[in-house]
Amino acid sequence: MALLFVFVLLRLQPSQALSVCSECDAHTSKVLNTSVEFNKIFQKAFPTDYKFSLSEMRPGICEATIAFIAGKFYLHNRSRTGFNSNRDEKNTLYLRHKEFFESLRDQIRQTERYIGSSVPNFLFNLETQDNPSCKYPPEEKRTSLFRVKGVVHHSFCSPQLCDGIFLLPMSYNQNIRASLTTRNLDSKAAEIPWSTRRKKLFWRGSNKGKMSEYQFFNWKFSEMPRQRAIRLLRKRKDSDVKFGFVPWSEFAQHRYILSLAGNTYSSLFKHALRSGSCILRQEERMFEWFEPFLAEWKHYIPVRWDLSDLLDKLDWAKTNDKEAKRISENARKLGIHLLSTKMLSCYTYCGINYFSNLTDHTLDMDFIQNEFHLVRKVCSSKRSKRNDCFDLV
Repeated sequence: MALLFVFVLLRLQPSQALSVCSECDAHTSKVLNTSVEFNKIFQKAFPTDYKFSLSEMRPGICEATIAFIAGKFYLHNRSRTGFNSNRDEKNTLYLRHKEFFESLRDQIRQTERYIGSSVPNFLFNLETQDNPSCKYPPEEKRTSLFRVKGVVHHSFCSPQLCDGIFLLPMSYNQNIRASLTTRNLDSKAAEIPWSTRRKKLFWRGSNKGKMSEYQFFNWKFSEMPRQRAIRLLRKRKDSDVKFGFVPWSEFAQHRYILSLAGNTYSSLFKHALRSGSCILRQEERMFEWFEPFLAEWKHYIPVRWDLSDLLDKLDWAKTNDKEAKRISENARKLGIHLLSTKMLSCYTYCGINYFSNLTDHTLDMDFIQNEFHLVRKVCSSKRSKRNDCFDLV
């Protein structure tokens, strides 16, 4: 009888996932007023006929090769992080940025609670650095044909790396919990009438970024992008762009918000979407998970990567006030839906389901028996923070 129950359960899971994702397609299509199929969105992120096996994941290259089976996480024995040799720490996983794993666990729990269905089993490579560069092992030539497969990354990556990587909104500032935390703040900002907002371009932040990485993305200037933006706009009375920090409510007092690259993506962009302001967005070198749903001139005003047309785009926004307001309204509507619990849950569930089906293995307890061990605790691998841990089971 028990074997029959397991067989029936395995038979029902695919149809259950199909039902959930069909409902997600229908809901998203309705609220965005356009045809949306999550599978087609995920399909575009991978090469044609993309599949991967455990051997093609090359355990030991990325920080961790992990199997999520029946609600628990299992680490491959050859993972680069590995388990500490101390017997008491056999089931402890050390990561450079353990907060991303904590956020992943929370995102899965929140998704299952909202969807009302268990997230499918899936096998993945995890890299908690800003760039999932383990896909292209640094010690190997970049022209190598044998890449590391099965990589999941926390919300974003660069175009050079994105092909064949699943972007999952599991960042501690992008997951369901983070979105709910900032929703009320963004909603209050959006209540400010367009007519009362200052006719200025606004930005505040720090001078983040690494010149070595910018040069990789064909940045040809000696100053960082944020420095360059400040210099270009310093004599403009219709802008207030400088280093520093202010409450988010101050951003929304302005009709135009500037979105600039930092260490990775512009972290304020997702909040700006819901703010009711018109966004002037520097061409991104880091794509976030929600990129497929965005459109230039509909949800934001595009600005070239080198900022050479920044002044012209600001002039356009001021001259075409009705169009700028329309763009701000479109962005707010999209932002509300993109960062809703429903959308984040649908994207997470259907994305994991799609990614799971790319694996050339049956992901069950037999699969993990010999080469994986249960993860009970996750800690920071940084020497000064090795006691910064959280329990999984």
